[in-house]
Amino acid sequence: RDIRRHTDCDTNCSIEEEVWDFCWQNFRLFSRCIVVWLIVDSVFLDICEKLHRDLAMTSYEQRMHARAAVVAAIRRHFHERGFLEVDTPVAISAPAPEPYLEAPSTLLHLADGTQRRFLQTSPELPMKRLVTHGFRTIFQLAPVFRDGELSSRHRPEFRMLEWYRVGESWLALMNDCESLLSACVA
Repeated sequence: RDIRRHTDCDTNCSIEEEVWDFCWQNFRLFSRCIVVWLIVDSVFLDICEKLHRDLAMTSYEQRMHARAAVVAAIRRHFHERGFLEVDTPVAISAPAPEPYLEAPSTLLHLADGTQRRFLQTSPELPMKRLVTHGFRTIFQLAPVFRDGELSSRHRPEFRMLEWYRVGESWLALMNDCESLLSACVA
């Protein structure tokens, strides 16, 4: 879906159009350094639900091959555009300041004693450190954790795609989203 058509939202628009208008306005704010938390619309969700139904009818091995193909498409998408794939620490000394997210904690037994570490809820903070050290286009498919989240749609551990562009316009971000979604569903 082309989210640009939702920029002229009036008082009679649907909730979905208002959400897209809000997102559109906020994309404009991130013209220097853009972090993407992939926002998908109902069309993409319909595709995901169809894929989920199709995959539910297949073997575990077939589902793992389908997952590997999507991960390969994501990596190929970013590598072709000159992004560097990074890995950042999963166990961090302090959780991100997000009061609505609970980071699971663990104890590490080291030579100099026991230390508490928190499992990351997002790779955002370590990736921003890399940006401050001069990395201009980076991405990561990171394992992330959320304590207290377990349902049919939420898991305590999952993978998050996050990427950063420095010095690019919001149009570059929109193009990333469009081409990434196309690459993943192709």
